[in-house]
Parts: sequence; structure tokens; C-alpha cells
Amino acid sequence: MLLGSMKIILENKRSVLQKYSGFQKLSQVGKSRLFRERF
Repeated sequence: MLLGSMKIILENKRSVLQKYSGFQKLSQVGKSRLFRERF
């Protein structure tokens, strides 16, 4: 029971980290695009 819940928590953390890293990449791309348009 405990091991199963730990596995679920680890999987959730991994998916959240993947989403967060993907969001950071998207924001970096958006910032570079804004800079290119302005300058």
C-alpha cells in the first residue's frame, strides 16, 4: 500500500517536472521572439 502510493507520488512529481521544464522552454522561446520583434 505504502509502496504503491510512493510510486504514484514519484510519477506525479516526474510529470509535473516535465510540464514545468516544457513551460520554461516555451517561455524562453516566447521571450526571444519578443526581443527579435522589438529590436
